[in-house]
Amino acid sequence: MTVVGVASSIAGALRQARALRPEVILVDIGLGDESGFDLARLLAQDGEGRSAPVILISMSTEAECVIEIRRPQIIAEAASRRSNMSYVERNLMPGETVVYRTRLHWVVIFWPIVLSILFGVAGIVLLARTMAGPRDDSSRAPMLVGGAILLVVALVSLIVALVKRNATEMAVTDRRVIVKIGVAARRTFEILLSKVESIGVEESVVGRMLGYGTVVVRGTGGTPEPFDTVAHPLEFRKQVQQQIENSQERARS
Repeated sequence: MTVVGVASSIAGALRQARALRPEVILVDIGLGDESGFDLARLLAQDGEGRSAPVILISMSTEAECVIEIRRPQIIAEAASRRSNMSYVERNLMPGETVVYRTRLHWVVIFWPIVLSILFGVAGIVLLARTMAGPRDDSSRAPMLVGGAILLVVALVSLIVALVKRNATEMAVTDRRVIVKIGVAARRTFEILLSKVESIGVEESVVGRMLGYGTVVVRGTGGTPEPFDTVAHPLEFRKQVQQQIENSQERARS
């Protein structure tokens, strides 16, 4: 095998593929600050690189590597599926299985929805009255702007609430407790089941009625980690305790 070109970036690799038309393309998944999966996707979309097989290499140590040989289209599909996976799914260890999932309770979006409805209705009413009024009214333009602003506030309030809820993932696997909060500013918490010292649940009267509460996870020798407004907190605690017991039984056997 003869090496006909080397590149250290996605842009350089695409230029080399188009100019040299290699029979095989070797790609490091890490690719520095970029992703080999992104390069595979772009090769699949590029007419010059589409016919060449791609060898993906993931180097974890100098003595260990994993090689996959696939067509660029297939690799691009795999990369697309990976991008659609949740944080928990992307960070599972080999052989690890998710046994329970939960997230923030719907109560966290209740008031944002109420505010969105109020602002939205007010904006629609203001726009409708303005459009129905005389066109030479000097207050027409400010009222149109005000109505549009109210609609934008309503939409933004709803989107922020939905993103906040969906950006929180809580899972129990057969090995760990995994929590991810946030999108841009992200907070993650992962602890092995063997390191969980205790897990508590705090529920208000309303929380007990609606099914939400605060889950407090304490690791061995660590500080308590509280997670508020969690849906089905008692079931979450039950699953953690069950998996701890299962792991202890496996260790004894």
